[in-house]
Amino acid sequence: MNNGDQRMHSIGFSQFRATVMSVDENNMAQCQDQWGRLLPLISIYNILGSGALPQPEEDWMISRDNGNYTFRSRAFPKPPVITGSRGSATATVLENLLQELQKLGFIIDSTTP
Repeated sequence: MNNGDQRMHSIGFSQFRATVMSVDENNMAQCQDQWGRLLPLISIYNILGSGALPQPEEDWMISRDNGNYTFRSRAFPKPPVITGSRGSATATVLENLLQELQKLGFIIDSTTP
C-alpha cells in the first residue's frame, strides 16, 4: 500500500489545504492536511512568491507540483489584531503595529525604542 503522500498525489490533488501546527527554531513548519494527516516538515521559506510567512494556526494552500511541498497562499486569511490605546500613548500602538507587521513578514523593524 502506498503512503498517504503518494496516494494523495496520485489521485490528482496537486493543491490542498493544511493548517500550520507549529514552526520550530529552524523555521520548519509542521502541518496537518485537511484529512488530518501530518506532513513532513516544510521550510517556511519554501513559499511561492513573497509576502507573509506561515505562522502557527494559519490555514495555507500547499502544493507538491515539483516533488517538494510549497506554501502557495493563505487560505481564509485573518487580519492581525493591533492592541494599544489611541490616546497620548501612540507609541504603544505604533510598537504593536510594527511587531505584528514584522511577525507577518511584511517588514523588518529597524526602529529604535
